[in-house]
Amino acid sequence: LREEAARFPDAEFEVVCDSGEDASVLDIVEVALVELVENAFVHGDENGPVRVTVERPSPSHVAFSIRDEGPGLPEMEQRVLDGAVEEPLNHSQGFGLWMAYWLVQITGGSITQKEDERPGTTLRVHVPVTDGGN
Repeated sequence: LREEAARFPDAEFEVVCDSGEDASVLDIVEVALVELVENAFVHGDENGPVRVTVERPSPSHVAFSIRDEGPGLPEMEQRVLDGAVEEPLNHSQGFGLWMAYWLVQITGGSITQKEDERPGTTLRVHVPVTDGGN
């Protein structure tokens, strides 16, 4: 994720781990997270902070929250998180959120939007822990 953040040198980026425990997730989760972090930089507030928080809500799951201070997630993109099917008249602005959604779904995880009174978007990625295999 830090490599992705380096592509946006003027933007503020922070990663906070709320748990000291190590946990392994499938490699495709990293691909999804990189896509979501890039979206936060591109569609969030220009040079505004992007914050990634890692939590361990249970022994079997890890949760990543990606927060930006941009204009919020457009309704068209919110439908992706609701499981909408990509069709010519029902689609998102780009492929990134769809790809992240599909990759996380493959792992048995989920992506949800956290409601917040502050401006911006917080996406929560909740995925199962693996036993170290990729």
